[in-house]
Amino acid sequence: MKIFPVILLLIILPISYVFSNTDVDQVEAVPDNHSLNIYDDLFFKGYDCWEEYDYTCARYSMQALQDLNYDPTTYNGIPEYILGDIYSWGYGVEVDIKLGIYWLEEAYKLSDHDQIKSLVATDLAWNYYTDIAVRDYNLAKEWAEKSILFENYHDYALNNYGVFLEEGILFEKNDELAFEYYKRASEIEDPAYYSLSNLGRFYALGLGNVRKSKEKSIDYFNKAITQGGAAATTSITYLNIINRYNRLPNGIQEAAMWLEEEIHKYGGSNFLILGWLHDDYDKVEGLKWFI
Repeated sequence: MKIFPVILLLIILPISYVFSNTDVDQVEAVPDNHSLNIYDDLFFKGYDCWEEYDYTCARYSMQALQDLNYDPTTYNGIPEYILGDIYSWGYGVEVDIKLGIYWLEEAYKLSDHDQIKSLVATDLAWNYYTDIAVRDYNLAKEWAEKSILFENYHDYALNNYGVFLEEGILFEKNDELAFEYYKRASEIEDPAYYSLSNLGRFYALGLGNVRKSKEKSIDYFNKAITQGGAAATTSITYLNIINRYNRLPNGIQEAAMWLEEEIHKYGGSNFLILGWLHDDYDKVEGLKWFI
């Protein structure tokens, strides 16, 4: 999942020329006479391509570093992380989950930066948890536990740990603790939209020991949409039904009825939301919406 923070480049790269105190955006402005060695050239080319969603270019550049037998400690596991990300999700290439896991594990071993290790461990936990080709709940639990060991967590790690607690497969189900992890993820600077959507959902449905709040649910859903745009489909869908009825649903069954209406009557297409909603209470009904 492509959520790697650009700001980490300022923290972790021991580069052959001095720009450690400059903004990453200034890299392209380095004068021509400050020539990069071939490894730096390939790394920054690959990283820039990855940031611009040119995954083929990113893959070729990061793989070229491997083929040239570069010093793997130089870039703190970032080339390996990018290769793992590309193969795990099939960005510009056919999905190869086993190869993706190989590169992610290499990234974890090579990096000494908290947020990178937290992010990589989260990706590995998610791969072992969700992908049927490699599913292993013991390994998923092991990596999930590693993802929150660090002083500087990645918000993605905190959010997904909350998901694991809410779903109750890797760990004993604990909605109250899941909410706390979503809250911590949302408080990290510039959080991804996932945790904000999850908090909005908790306030909309009154999950765990959270008291329902229309005001708070709408606030979190709007924040998620601001962060994620059209990708924040859970928030968009819940806002649609809340605004349509100008109130929160009375319970899970009414929420399900509203969400089905959103699909059948108003052209919504987010079937997964209904699957997730039912999953805790009726696995068969949840599965119907997942497939």
